[in-house]
Amino acid sequence: MKKLFIMLFVLLFVFMSIAVAEMDGETNPAEKTDGGGECPITKVKGKIADCVTCHTLIKNDSKVVWGLKEIKPFSAFNPPNGAIFKVMDGETVGWYDFDYVEDSQVRTVIEYFYRHKTKKLIFNVDSFGGSAFDGYAIASVIGEYVGKIQIVTRIQTQAMSAGFLVFVAGHKRVVSPLATLMWHEISYWSFLKKITPTNSEQEAAVMRMLQDMANEYLASRSNLTKKKIDAEIANKDWFMSGKQAVEMGFADEFLMIPPLSVSSLASEMER
Repeated sequence: MKKLFIMLFVLLFVFMSIAVAEMDGETNPAEKTDGGGECPITKVKGKIADCVTCHTLIKNDSKVVWGLKEIKPFSAFNPPNGAIFKVMDGETVGWYDFDYVEDSQVRTVIEYFYRHKTKKLIFNVDSFGGSAFDGYAIASVIGEYVGKIQIVTRIQTQAMSAGFLVFVAGHKRVVSPLATLMWHEISYWSFLKKITPTNSEQEAAVMRMLQDMANEYLASRSNLTKKKIDAEIANKDWFMSGKQAVEMGFADEFLMIPPLSVSSLASEMER
């Protein structure tokens, strides 16, 4: 009786082991049957389970078949500072949302797209400004790349202070008629600073030099004189619309056709 009990116990143990092994085989069929093969599309050899890394089931003519997964365009590239590649009107361009005026970030972006042989880089300007020195530096860098990569500055919203200076530096400048642009006198804040007649005169001379540099540059990039720009910003912020920016030569063209006024519409009809 004792021997019979032992034999039954052994048989039960064996049957349980076989059942567990079969269950493992059912949960991991690829491990038992995946002897590898060759992909009929890519001709890559490897395990069948690896197919799902680049293939997926798709519906084609009411039939479910294996197809290649769709990948994100330009996923192999990693432009710096939030810049991206875009396809616009069938052309691959660089795109950079420009907000805060910072020289080092802009240099890195321009150098990246130039290194990747991009023909056009669009600065989508939406900026309240920043450091005047950074603005001067960015305008200089943009000037250095003339003939190497076209840098297009564009505004849909606003470009103010040093942001306005950067916009005007573009090789091509496009603007919405509804955009807002602003230029003003260069300023700085001081706190608990001792002021004497001598150092105040020196600071005024430096500020005047910096202002003259900027206004002369803006005059060279528009159809206005430096004297006119000096007068417009004397003790005030000088605001203009996108339409006015084109009229004064700060921008080259509109992002869209400007709305006709009643008077201009009447003139068109008389022609």
